[in-house]
Amino acid sequence: SIFSFGLIKFSTSFGGAIAKIKDKDIYQKMCRKYLEYPVQPNRAYLKKICKYILMYSFLQGWPLKHAVLKARELGIDLKETFISLARGFPDNLIQNIRYQPSSALLAVMAKVQSSFDAVDFDLQRIKCDYFLTKLPRGLRVVGTKVQINNHWLFPVVVDNPDVFVSCLETLGMDGYRGSTQLTIIEPDDPDQDLGPNLATGQSLSFEDRYPYEAKYLTDHVVYLPVNKLVPFHIIDHMSTICKVVLLNMSPTSQIQDVSECKYIMKSKL
Repeated sequence: SIFSFGLIKFSTSFGGAIAKIKDKDIYQKMCRKYLEYPVQPNRAYLKKICKYILMYSFLQGWPLKHAVLKARELGIDLKETFISLARGFPDNLIQNIRYQPSSALLAVMAKVQSSFDAVDFDLQRIKCDYFLTKLPRGLRVVGTKVQINNHWLFPVVVDNPDVFVSCLETLGMDGYRGSTQLTIIEPDDPDQDLGPNLATGQSLSFEDRYPYEAKYLTDHVVYLPVNKLVPFHIIDHMSTICKVVLLNMSPTSQIQDVSECKYIMKSKL
């Protein structure tokens, strides 16, 4: 199990993670490998903190609204810009992750985890579960059958995600398609023999082993902005927006692009 404490995580330390390994041999091998890595300099962690301070000061301050309007005029996607800044490893992931944490990062991790607030943590789950009860049945939510879901993200699956996101934005609700760096692994060679299925012993064809469901999920997932900081009355409003958008994206609707969606949304509201 891996517990990450990156910027957008619940108990953020602005970096770092904890891994729990059950197998003793694997644990010892990992420890030996870990000691081979260089230690992250404190200045690197300080640089990251300063970047986040500037970013959040901008997002929470008065320039944001004016910057968004100006960016739209210039055709600049501020959302992508800030999401790339928020990533702990925007590039060279493998190379940059092979460091031991700095003493400053370890101190922050210890401070944050020792002051963990279970009530505050549960608020995320409570608000997302509430939003879940308000959504229309036609909206497929990912992860509803898991035993424990703390709703770090709120992903939904729709047939036409681009139009869905554009319609949400037309009504003032944010939606995003690339919040995570998850991807699928596709077979390089369709004719390569991968051997029998370990469970049944039967040989697998290309169609049997291709991850169709995972592919559909990654191509059609949209992340909705539900979190513990969103007031309940705003959650109610967002659920209404989702209902209106889905209603106008139903098979009986003729919406094919955002311009049509924008026209119909305004008339209905």
